[in-house]
Amino acid sequence: MVKKYTLSFLVMVSLIFVCSSLLRAETAIKSQKLSGEKVIRVELSVAEGQIILSSGKEDEAFYARVDYTSRYKVRISYVKRGDEGFLKIKVKQRKGSFFWGRKRVRTVVRLPPSVPISLESSFGAGKARMNLSKLRLSDFSLSIGAGDTDVYFGTSNPEVMDLFQLEVGVGSINVRKLGNANCRRLEVNGGVGSITLDFSGKWQRDIFASIAGGIGGIHLIFPRELGVELDASGFGAKKLSSAGFSRVSSGRYVSDNLATAKYRLKGEVEIGLGGIRVKWIK
Repeated sequence: MVKKYTLSFLVMVSLIFVCSSLLRAETAIKSQKLSGEKVIRVELSVAEGQIILSSGKEDEAFYARVDYTSRYKVRISYVKRGDEGFLKIKVKQRKGSFFWGRKRVRTVVRLPPSVPISLESSFGAGKARMNLSKLRLSDFSLSIGAGDTDVYFGTSNPEVMDLFQLEVGVGSINVRKLGNANCRRLEVNGGVGSITLDFSGKWQRDIFASIAGGIGGIHLIFPRELGVELDASGFGAKKLSSAGFSRVSSGRYVSDNLATAKYRLKGEVEIGLGGIRVKWIK
């Protein structure tokens, strides 16, 4: 009986190894020179893996590289209509493909710092690393089913961003130097995982923020010169009174410098089970 089960196990392992070896490693690379575009609209849809996005060459509408296996289908398309460019990158699993084998997908995208960009991204599962320094972003939307997200604004965005939107089902969110984003509205929704929002940077306008934490905690980092007014609800909202805020009414908290600050963040925070932490920096 033991020999029978051992033989069955060895057969199953052998089948998995054979099927895994049939998955070919492939690479898709595509780029396009700019030809008078005044705006580029980007749509990224990636099933899983690692996503790395950053600024690229001044004269290049985009550069994209996807390393994947034959269990996936990759499509990279770019068309120009009038003075607008439309970039679509899709990576999805082929129907009927086996669940075992190597699943690694690595998607690298570089966008021009010379043209306004509207960026909409959705990822199934994986890690997103987005260095948005030097880019001229007019809109930003990112949705991830499961995975860790790191977004960085290393330089001041010269374009006014109407909306910065970020949603993660399971995983951590870390956004650094949000003061450089130059956005009017910010919406961040977390599920199971922590949310860290660093609002340091060069502020250019007031902002309205809507932040919702799920099971994970919320960590907010504010520069001391920023005026902040929050309508807070959920677990630990009262802790804001001992974190540099004054409670002026039920659920409403303001920083001491709200009236005199050059720039202000006003918004609402829904605090999940993980609570909230606030840090003030120079």
